[in-house]
Amino acid sequence: MRLKQNELKTVYVFGIGEVDEDSPNFYPGEEPDDVFLKTIRCNVQCADNKITAEVYGKKAFDMFQLLCETGVDINDSMKISMTDDTKPTHNIVSIRPYSTHTTVLIEVIP
Repeated sequence: MRLKQNELKTVYVFGIGEVDEDSPNFYPGEEPDDVFLKTIRCNVQCADNKITAEVYGKKAFDMFQLLCETGVDINDSMKISMTDDTKPTHNIVSIRPYSTHTTVLIEVIP
């Protein structure tokens, strides 16, 4: 499936940062900060199909489906923001690669 260029939105991708255990500010159990990695362009749609609703229930109302070009370098440990590159707003739930595009299902971070 070819994605129309005028329908693509810029999405900001975040990865897990490094924790320096030798730092004097380190606390055991501390979560690493999210680090901005890159931007990707994809088609953003509501995740409102029947299968998503059956699997996720009421959580499906807070989910979006991203249609990306094939070969996009993304994995489920990354996070997404659709507004800016300062803080992630969505977690990646699933990634489904197809021969013509990649579908990424994301949910709002509680």
